Amino acid sequence: MMRTKLLAAVVLVLANAAVSDACVQAQPGFGLDADDLIARAEVIVLVRVDSAERELIHEYEGMRTTLKVVEVIKGEGRASLSYDFVSLGSYESDNDFAGHSSLEFWHPSNGRSEWFGGECEPRHSFRKGRHYLYFPGKLAAVKSAEVIRRADDRWLRYVRCTVLADKEASLEGAGALPRKCKH
Repeated sequence: MMRTKLLAAVVLVLANAAVSDACVQAQPGFGLDADDLIARAEVIVLVRVDSAERELIHEYEGMRTTLKVVEVIKGEGRASLSYDFVSLGSYESDNDFAGHSSLEFWHPSNGRSEWFGGECEPRHSFRKGRHYLYFPGKLAAVKSAEVIRRADDRWLRYVRCTVLADKEASLEGAGALPRKCKH
């Protein structure tokens, strides 16, 4: 009886290990809420998708996307970025949470891109001609590639305001209280 239970436990452990998709190491940006994402990102850019072409990437059907920088909000942005991602299936999201004014977006674990169990970062998708607020060094954060459809988008305004407030506070020196930005 004991031997049967032990054998069953070993089989269960091995079966779980075989089907487990757990991410071995968290990627940059993983677990960051909106404020930490902005604070820890070295580069934040508003980009436009110039091209998005399907091709084989690491033996999977994927998308090679070229992002043209429209505005550098923080750090040193390059004129264009090339971002490859593997699209497993046909997942695509264009949700902007009503210009990011929906309370749903501001929940720490919500963003446009889906996070499928066991993966190391969300599945970002991009459409040619669309604009995105892009955090290239923190792509595991759920809010790191949000679609921006309007100039008055609340996420875009919040990020700009927070970056500006941080710059002003650093210029004023230690002890300066940063301006509070509303989302």
